[in-house]
Amino acid sequence: MASTHDEQVVNCIDNLIAAHPMLFAGRKFAYSKPFLGAGWYAIADSMCHDVEQLLGVAAARFRPIKATAMSGSWRLDWWLNQTPEEAAEQRCRWIPSIEAVAFDIGDAVPPPYRAPCEEDVEYSSTPAGYRISSLPADKLGRAVHKRVRQAEIATESTCMWCGEPGRFWRTSWIHVACEKHHRHDAVTIEEWTRAYEARQSKRGDDDGR
Repeated sequence: MASTHDEQVVNCIDNLIAAHPMLFAGRKFAYSKPFLGAGWYAIADSMCHDVEQLLGVAAARFRPIKATAMSGSWRLDWWLNQTPEEAAEQRCRWIPSIEAVAFDIGDAVPPPYRAPCEEDVEYSSTPAGYRISSLPADKLGRAVHKRVRQAEIATESTCMWCGEPGRFWRTSWIHVACEKHHRHDAVTIEEWTRAYEARQSKRGDDDGR
């Protein structure tokens, strides 16, 4: 990931894992090589502290799925293992086991899983598109989801290299960066969108001739 200074983004996910054994000790991310840009570390570290406080002894139920830069900003996908009582209640009601999850639609999720009801889905807009989350069924899981989303949203305006205020930039790669660290050939996502819409409009005019 080259910037205007050809710097590589430092991946600090191992530092985060080491700093928060309550959430990560002995647990591997289920999918892909996890990533956390150095500029986003403080955001993720604060979030983990808060999640640990929310979960308390239930932190042992936390399972990381994926940590990645998705559509420019950071994404943390996770689930909470069910308690035996929750699993028994769902079996009695003949409902497939549903674990507290947060993920981008299209990503792999841990089975078994049912298509969520409309009220179980949260649609969040981002400068680069939409974040679609399947909401946890329980109050605790939803509190964790809310705090994780706050962190994800914070990375939308934070440079992934250095942590300074940033914005979305685009070449073939969407990234959040400050004026110093965006790629040399990048344009802001607003500029890219305007250029794309102009091309589409011109194409429509040409087709209508």
